[in-house]
Amino acid sequence: METQYIGNMTFNFTKSLRDYEYTKRSVLDFNRVVSSKQFERMDSETIFRYLSEEMEIVSFGDYLKRYIYERASITEPFQQIPEEYYADYLSDSFTMNRAPHSFTPVRAHWGNIVRRWLRSGSVKRDTVFLLGFGLNMTEQDVSMFLTKVIKEQDFRLSDPREAIFWHCYHLGLPYAEALALMHYYETAELTDGASHQSDDIPTGKPVEESGETPSSSPRFWESAQKALPVYLSNPKMIKPYLLWLKTGQKDPQEGLSHEFELIYKRAADTARAVVRENKGLDQSGSKLSGAFDIESILYSGTGRTDGKNLVSASKSLLSKQIGIKRLSRQRLSLLLRKQARVERSDIITLMFLIYAVSVEKEWPTERLTEFIDETGAILERCDMMGIYPVNPYECFVLMCLLTEEPLSVFNDVWEMSYAED
Repeated sequence: METQYIGNMTFNFTKSLRDYEYTKRSVLDFNRVVSSKQFERMDSETIFRYLSEEMEIVSFGDYLKRYIYERASITEPFQQIPEEYYADYLSDSFTMNRAPHSFTPVRAHWGNIVRRWLRSGSVKRDTVFLLGFGLNMTEQDVSMFLTKVIKEQDFRLSDPREAIFWHCYHLGLPYAEALALMHYYETAELTDGASHQSDDIPTGKPVEESGETPSSSPRFWESAQKALPVYLSNPKMIKPYLLWLKTGQKDPQEGLSHEFELIYKRAADTARAVVRENKGLDQSGSKLSGAFDIESILYSGTGRTDGKNLVSASKSLLSKQIGIKRLSRQRLSLLLRKQARVERSDIITLMFLIYAVSVEKEWPTERLTEFIDETGAILERCDMMGIYPVNPYECFVLMCLLTEEPLSVFNDVWEMSYAED
């Protein structure tokens, strides 16, 4: 057994575990970089060079093209297929499968959205779910895109929305069916499940074989967690499961929003103190002023447009690696107004700011360990997996925390990524 550590995270590998190979390479590379002489002398430059030149990255757009290429059974060489073919394939597939172009209203032209996907280094979780409906993917395909391509957590089946999506992908149901199930979850009265409640313990067999009654009782579903996909693959079980989620658990988005607001307040207070110290200004303390302060401190070296907005992340040399994770004041405003879904990178970035400025430790390794502990606990309360160093952005944050001046290094790397030469 080979063991590697990052802070207080332990990774055990054996040659027989092929699924761990990519994780193993990432962890070994992380430790190689942070223990090098170059990291001690030129931490910012070393991190930037690793992210831009050494880290193993396959852009989302390239992976999406390869997926379509294999799915369409194209016989011509991959390199000879023009982007227009993939764009047309996506547009036709979305139309045929009656899939939405976005889960929220957008002003962008549909053709521009498709081209952006095909050229993106990385995308957000919801884009993968959209493609799942637009390309009529199986749940295995969507899972692969979540975990292997954008390097995030697999389906969170305790989240009613993602449980519904999994159910629809598995059965090949269109987005209209997902909308109907989400409407059921939002409007169902808790008494609706009374006639279905049973204390039968699930056997792990399909309902037709086991003879069990669909149930929304706590005892039934608590016992069913290990076999949850077996039950959610059956049309008779999805509504009782959703009713159980609504009866026995808090709304995941409500809990996530609450956690985010608590972290945001800490980060805004931290940023406001830095602004006052640096500029001698008495800030108003409003929520939106906090967003301005956070952005100005995290990205002080990043260029601005004439409208005082950050230069587009797509122009960064690290757009494939970390660009999609940038936390601008516009995104913070949307999150505070609950007009966007909180992502794990939002939580990690705010926690990084807090630890980079406020948490004083004699050794960077102590700061890293405490960050992993607290941030990991918050992510778990939000039904997300803990810190995942295979993800390029999370790797970047962890490396910064191991330096003497984490915030300065964070800023320096972003600034280097916009260098014209």
